[in-house]
Amino acid sequence: NLMKAKEKERQRLGGSEQEPEQYFNITKAANFVPKFTESDPDRYFSFFEKTALEQGWPKQKWATLVRTQLVGKGFQRVETLEGQNFSNYDKIKEEVLLAYQMIPEKYRQKFRNKKFRDGQTLTEFGNEKLFLFKKWVCSKGVNKDYNKLVDLMVHEELYNTIPVDLREYLEDKNPDNLSEALDLGDRFLARRELV
Repeated sequence: NLMKAKEKERQRLGGSEQEPEQYFNITKAANFVPKFTESDPDRYFSFFEKTALEQGWPKQKWATLVRTQLVGKGFQRVETLEGQNFSNYDKIKEEVLLAYQMIPEKYRQKFRNKKFRDGQTLTEFGNEKLFLFKKWVCSKGVNKDYNKLVDLMVHEELYNTIPVDLREYLEDKNPDNLSEALDLGDRFLARRELV
């Protein structure tokens, strides 16, 4: 009975734990692919990945599956990919997020500008803020490095408290870390004093 149940589940999922490539049925799996959301592509990819892992889909099939749901700018961006990039899930995800400008600055803005809405629970709001914060710090390569987090937070606070012309100069130069920003800023100020 247990064997029949496992076989039935394997057929439902379109795959197999032992030999996913041999038994994987992409047509059946495509029925479980979440619909792409242009308004929040980052959440879409997060949900897609959770679904793919839960369903046991082989990672090498993720690109094919996710392409079935792309629309708008995401579809247009992926349509231009060639060769191996067209079949590379991580490359597709990267290109789609770029198409929607899901870059570190965009994540930072979304985190900073997210406001509590009427009818929303504090838990919902807190989870949304946490999600956006994690996306921001991960997009800056911070991950679980405390020193990088400190650098990122002080770097941002510096930008919020310095003169506008200096901030614009630094934003244009896009330094990788606080130390580089401080050095560039000091050079800018020294040149300004000479004029």
